[in-house]
This record gives sequence, C-alpha cells and structure tokens, in this order.
Amino acid sequence: MPILLAFYAIVIGGQLAATVDAAKTQRTLGMIAEAMVSSLVPALLLIVIACIAKPGIAGTLFVIVPVLGATLFLAVQLGGFIVFERELALAKAERTRVTMRALSRTLRVRSRRPVWIVLIANVVVAAGAGVAMAAFVASADQVDSTTTLDPRFAVTMYATLTTLQTSACLFAVSTVRAASDRLTRILGWLVGVAVSLLFFFIVIPTWTSRGFATGIGLMTALVVSTASTLWRRGNKRRVSLDWTIQGAGSRSAARSIAKSHARAVRLIQATRSAIKQPSLRDRLAAAVGGFRSGAVA
Repeated sequence: MPILLAFYAIVIGGQLAATVDAAKTQRTLGMIAEAMVSSLVPALLLIVIACIAKPGIAGTLFVIVPVLGATLFLAVQLGGFIVFERELALAKAERTRVTMRALSRTLRVRSRRPVWIVLIANVVVAAGAGVAMAAFVASADQVDSTTTLDPRFAVTMYATLTTLQTSACLFAVSTVRAASDRLTRILGWLVGVAVSLLFFFIVIPTWTSRGFATGIGLMTALVVSTASTLWRRGNKRRVSLDWTIQGAGSRSAARSIAKSHARAVRLIQATRSAIKQPSLRDRLAAAVGGFRSGAVA
C-alpha cells in the first residue's frame, strides 16, 4: 500500500504541474497499480480457503481485509487515470467514425430478415437435408441399415451439430464484415474455417464409423451450411440473399457498425465539450487569483 500511496501522490502532482509527460506517467503508474493489486487476488483466495479449512486462523482476516480494501480503493483511483489525452481520444473517435461510415456503405446489400430467423431457417434446412440424405443412403444400403441411428436421436444430433457449425459461420461472416483491420478479419475467417475443418476431419469420421449413412448426412448438412455462408452478395436475386448466412451476417455486421458509429459520434461530442472546459491547473489558478484579489481588496 505505501507504493500505491506514492503512485497516487505522483499522479495528483502530475495533474497540478501539467507537465508534458504527466499523462503518460499517470497511465503507466495506473497500469502498474492495477497489475500489482490483481496479483494479490490468488493470495487472498488461498488465505480465505485456509481460514475455511482452519477456522482458528480466521482472525487474520480482520487484519488483512481492511488493508486489502484500502489497497483496492487506491488501485481503483489510480486505474481511473488509464485514459488517453482528450486530443488523442478525439482523433481516434474521428478515425472510427470515418471507418464505420465507409464500412456501412459496403453493407447496403444484406438480408432484410431478422438474424435469428435466418439462423433457424438455415439450421432447419441443413439438418433436414442431412437427415433426408442419411435416410436415403440407409434405405439404399442394406448393409448399413444395422447401424442406422434412432430417428429421434438422429434428428437431435443433426440439429445440434448443424446449429454449432452454422452459428460459427454466422459469427465469422459478421466479424469479417464489421472488422476495420486485417487481423480481425483473419481471425473471423479462422473461426469459421476451424469449426468447418473440425466437422470434416473429426466429427464426420467419428459418426461415419457408426454408419456410412450418418457420415453422408453430416457431410450434406456441412455442404448446405457452407454454401449459405459463401453465397455471393452481388447475386441479383435479393430474395435468396435474405435467407443465407452471408446475408444475415452482413445484417448483423451493419448493426454492429451502426452502434460503433453512434458511440464514436457521442464520444466526439463529449470530448469536444470537455476540451473547451478549463483544466484543473487553470481552475486552481483562477481560484487562487480570486482569493488574492479578495484579500487585497
């Protein structure tokens, strides 16, 4: 706690002095304080567990808890300084606003249906196609009929696996379309590709071992879901896009972009109004000047 008190004194002194590097020093000390207090959490948990195991040493909590409370209070106060200068925050908000506006123009062609309805429709179609294909293969292959799954279990299994794969694809499309940097776009596609590869190399072979028809059905569901995900938004048939994962993901991304744009606009307005207000140093100087003027008078 003495270290945090020293940090707090330095941070407050930086506010009064208004040096060039004061803001950077405040952020650095704030992050160090947060890290120091976070490192105490495992030790506190171990102490609590020890007190529960041995109630005789529970009295130590009456010493530890007040000190920890004061330490946490100082850390929270110092953590409040982990903010960027208003000019930097304003510049970042301006860039975000411009970027979100540009991204919104690329998503004018998107699904006009609610996202959750499109997701359910795709799950039903993909799972239904998989079940139908599995039933057809099982009826055509009499050898495989001995390993055919119970119909109710098969429908539940197909619906569950298809929901997971389709949801991952929807998340990937939404993330990629709303991303403002290359890394986020790559990570978004990796999610969808990773889940699809997991199905292709692990889930489908595992269930194929229980029956060839089951594997063929899962492969059919995967193909239908993938086709819906990779559907071209430039397709002239707008009605078909309305019911695809590509269209629903674009709609979800457009909603996310609109929210980010609104947050950036609010931040710009708040930051500009805050910049116009006098700083702490100016307010103190004005107060001291007024006090001196009153004393002289």
